[in-house]
Amino acid sequence: ALENYQTLRHDNGQPGNIYWVRPWQLVTDPLFFDNENNTCSKDINGKWVCTDLRKDICQGELNDCWFLATLGNLSCFQDVMSRVIPEGQNFDPKNGYKGKFYFYFYYYGDWIQIVVDDLIPVIVYPNGMHRFYGCSSESPNEFWSALIEKAYAKFQGGYHMMKYGNSNQAMMDFTGGIAEQREIKNEIEKRDDKDYSIFFRQIKKAINNKSLVNACIVANSMDEMEARGQEPGL
Repeated sequence: ALENYQTLRHDNGQPGNIYWVRPWQLVTDPLFFDNENNTCSKDINGKWVCTDLRKDICQGELNDCWFLATLGNLSCFQDVMSRVIPEGQNFDPKNGYKGKFYFYFYYYGDWIQIVVDDLIPVIVYPNGMHRFYGCSSESPNEFWSALIEKAYAKFQGGYHMMKYGNSNQAMMDFTGGIAEQREIKNEIEKRDDKDYSIFFRQIKKAINNKSLVNACIVANSMDEMEARGQEPGL
C-alpha cells in the first residue's frame, strides 16, 4: 500500500523507487532515541528523561500531518508517551535488539500491542540520493518516530490509511481518552471573548491537565489540508 514512485516526480525532478531498508543500512550507529541531541537529561536514578522530542518529527512524502501533529503532542509528556512506547528499546544486539519494536495503542477499551520490524520505506533516486517515504528525525541516527509511524500504519491497516486522517482519532488511540473539538471562531463569538483571554485560559488548563491539544486551519479540500510551505496561522 505505497505510492508508485516510478511514475511520480519530486522536487529534484527525478522519479524514484521505494525500497525497504533497515536503519543500520543507512547509518553506522542507529539509535532509537538520540538522547545526546534531544531535550533530554538524566533523572536521579540515572534514567534518560526527554521533555520535548518534537524536532524528531519531520514529515516525509506521506500526507499524515494529522498523525505527526498528535505525535508531537505526545512527545511532550514523558509519562503518557512511555505507555505507548515501552522503554529500553534500542538497536544494540547486546541489549536485546532482534529487529523488532513494540508499541501500544488504545482500541475499544484495551491497549493493543503492535509489533513491527525495522524495515523502513525509503525512496531512492537514480542519482543515489534518498529520502524517507514517511517521517524522520532531524538527527540522522534516530528512528523512533519512523518506527512508531510504521506501527500506527499497521494498526490502521497500511500506509495508505494514513492519508488525510483525523488527529482526534490519533489522540484517542494514544491516550484512551475522549477527544473534544472546538472551532475558535464559535468559541470567541459565543462568549464575546474578543481578546481571546477566556479561550486561552481553557487551553492552558487543558495543557496543565496533560491533555493533548492540536490546532488546524479550515481547508476546502484534502490537497489544501496537506499543503506545505504556507504561513502558519497560529
